[in-house]
Amino acid sequence: MQVVLNGKVKLSVAVIAYPTVSNYDDIDPLIADTEIRVEIIQAFKPLSSFDMVLLPSSKTTIQDLQWMKANGLFQEILKYQGVIFGICGGYQMLFARY
Repeated sequence: MQVVLNGKVKLSVAVIAYPTVSNYDDIDPLIADTEIRVEIIQAFKPLSSFDMVLLPSSKTTIQDLQWMKANGLFQEILKYQGVIFGICGGYQMLFARY
C-alpha cells in the first residue's frame, strides 16, 4: 500500500505481515498519515529502500519468527541498517535468544 499526497512521502515503512499477525489496527495511524508510505510485506523482499521496518504483534511469536527465518526475511532484517520497531510479539522477536 502506498500513501502519497502531492507526491510528498517523508517516511517509507515496511510492515512485516507474518501468518498470524495480530492487531493490524496498530498500523492504522501510519496508513492514515499522507506523508508515510506503508508497504505490507508478506514474503521475502529486500528492505534497504525503507526508512523503517515494523514488526507488529503476533499471535504465535515463535512460529512467526520461524516463518521469517524460512523465507529469508529474518536474514534481511539482520542486515537492515535502518530503524526497526517491534510491537508486543514483534518486539520479542528482536531479542538475541528465544
